[in-house]
Amino acid sequence: MEMRKLDKGQVKLLAEETDVNIFIQEIIGSFKHLAQEKNISFDVHIVDNLPLVWIDQEKLDKVIFNVLSNAFKYTPTNGKIGMVVDTTESFLRIRISDTGCGIPKELRETVFNRFYQVPNENNKIKMGTGIGLHLSRSLMEIHHGKIFVEDTEQPGATFTVLLPLDESYLKEEEKKLEHSDRNLATLVQTSVAPFFSNETSSNTLSPQNKYKPKLLVVEDNQEIRNYIHKVLSTEYQIIEASNGKKGLEIAIKENPDCIISDVMMPEMDGIEMCDKIKKNEQTSHIPLIMLTAKTAIEQRIEGLKAGADSYIPKPFNIDHLKIRIRKLIELRRIMKNKYEGKFNEIKEEVTNIKSTDEKFLEKLETIVKNKIAESDLSVETISQEIGISRSQLQRKLKQLTNQNPSDYIKTTRLRHAAWLLSCKNLSVSEVSYATGFSSLSHFSNSFKEFYGMSPSHYMEIHRSNRDSEKPKTEK
Repeated sequence: MEMRKLDKGQVKLLAEETDVNIFIQEIIGSFKHLAQEKNISFDVHIVDNLPLVWIDQEKLDKVIFNVLSNAFKYTPTNGKIGMVVDTTESFLRIRISDTGCGIPKELRETVFNRFYQVPNENNKIKMGTGIGLHLSRSLMEIHHGKIFVEDTEQPGATFTVLLPLDESYLKEEEKKLEHSDRNLATLVQTSVAPFFSNETSSNTLSPQNKYKPKLLVVEDNQEIRNYIHKVLSTEYQIIEASNGKKGLEIAIKENPDCIISDVMMPEMDGIEMCDKIKKNEQTSHIPLIMLTAKTAIEQRIEGLKAGADSYIPKPFNIDHLKIRIRKLIELRRIMKNKYEGKFNEIKEEVTNIKSTDEKFLEKLETIVKNKIAESDLSVETISQEIGISRSQLQRKLKQLTNQNPSDYIKTTRLRHAAWLLSCKNLSVSEVSYATGFSSLSHFSNSFKEFYGMSPSHYMEIHRSNRDSEKPKTEK
């Protein structure tokens, strides 16, 4: 996403006067735990009396984050990583060195090319996308700075970042005059966490996890899944999916207590998955948190329109995420208890009072379901039975459900079809004709568009669930 913005010239510099010591300390603090975990010596030296420097904190944070992430990724256990922050005559200088596999001399410029990765047999499992260093150099160029690999014969690699000490190069519109809290990229464990889990193993629940709330994490970045798994597995059963298509299948099969999903994913993105989950009566109750790098208000609105219960932009604060998960699960339990009649203070006579709109929708639903097998069921038929004109039906239904009558009929057919597929021993063709679809192909295409999978796959998931729930008889 950042590269797309850079390519389109949409990334602008917004610098503010910064205490470099505090700025660096905030970043490295996130890496200290990782250094202990991997038993890596992480030494940081920041010279005294550094001047205040005008920097775009968000952009410089991404650069340092990328370089440190690579250093931790490629430095073996018991290795060393060093960071020195000082000044030259004209520049703020940040040097990061490691004792990892190093970069051959002839490749020290090539590593900044987009998608390029240093070939190394021992580190294939740790390879990323090859975008980080290219992005870092692009951000430094916008910042009138430099990033390069030092020409040294020492083991490992040493990256140097240079930024002008003098702010005279900044235009007035590039200066941020009011200081604000930073929202940095240092969710550090994501890019550098070891690959200690995968979808198969994480989806196998141990007996001691049986009574914990079930949390589905849908994220194509395995390292982020690993990080979320690590910090939340003490409180929740963690199930993982690498894209929206798998996430949708698992949500139907496992019925988790909460779902955390990224937006940008292959095969099916998070917005589409959320839409399918919220349309499905069997999963629509599950709270869903969108976790994404997209921060524009338009994207947030898009996610909320699809039915997302919460929207947390990356980089996220893990305590914030924990609270949102806990509160959403608690809210669903309160609602469940309420509708099971456990809240005795809600008097029966009050709950039996229905509004005119509720009565209208109930009557409409009854009419459609009674005639659902009729392929020629029309808007005219419904308007005659309900006793209002076609235009009145159109207006009222649009106001109450945001659907026109034709869409309402189709949606009702599909939801009834889903119920038949999951609860009755009928074939796909029998369900198709029982719900009034004129052809099997039209039914299959409509069902897949609405639910994100074919009717046969949907039926297969539910029947495997029913089989697994049957008590085993002894032979």
